[in-house]
Amino acid sequence: MDARAEAGAIPLAVDLDGTLIASDLLWEGLFLLLRQKPHCLFLLPFWLAAGKARLKCEIANRVAFDAAALPYREAVLDRLKAEKATGRKLVLATAAPRPFAEAVALHLGIFDAVMCTEPGSNLSSTRKRDALIADYGDGGFDYVGNSKDDLAVFDAARASIFAPVQAAYEFYQVEARRGQNQVDAIEDELRDPELSDERKQTLRVALAALRARQAAAYERLQAESALAQLKMIDWSATR
Repeated sequence: MDARAEAGAIPLAVDLDGTLIASDLLWEGLFLLLRQKPHCLFLLPFWLAAGKARLKCEIANRVAFDAAALPYREAVLDRLKAEKATGRKLVLATAAPRPFAEAVALHLGIFDAVMCTEPGSNLSSTRKRDALIADYGDGGFDYVGNSKDDLAVFDAARASIFAPVQAAYEFYQVEARRGQNQVDAIEDELRDPELSDERKQTLRVALAALRARQAAAYERLQAESALAQLKMIDWSATR
């Protein structure tokens, strides 16, 4: 078997948040919840107290989610489509909850399998690593990721492929632009003198969460820039 055929026989697993899309579905889901069902806002601490997996699943089960509207990273998506065209098995391996993960897989139509967060199990870091090993064996898959949570998975993959370094900057730019637009919209609404006290409270919580999201996006940019210095396989170098 030549090298190309051997590589094609190895499944390619890809992360979603920050890798395939320039966003984070927990934040996306949270703001969908705030817009669509603001009365659920006060349930968030109770869901989070039961674990991050519970929080993600509860949000996903309550919002109308459009996978087509996500900011996909075209360089990553184009490469995945090229790999799929060779007959390679593609696995979406994400910490996003099943309703979101399956919506993305259905929209793109390129994945052969979906591994994701289920109630009681947040599929991130070592849990994702263990799930991939259970299905494909230690070193029996290649993996595309972008963050510190992927380090444990990189260790178990045959090839650790870091999403293009430029993607980290694209992620931050997208998050900053979308976040500022949302902040501006909330601040404009808060200026309405006829706004109810309940709506004001909801908007203030949303505003605080948005500012926290902006800070987290900047921290993620710094972390991914540092990770890019590790000796991993750059996607562009594997063509």
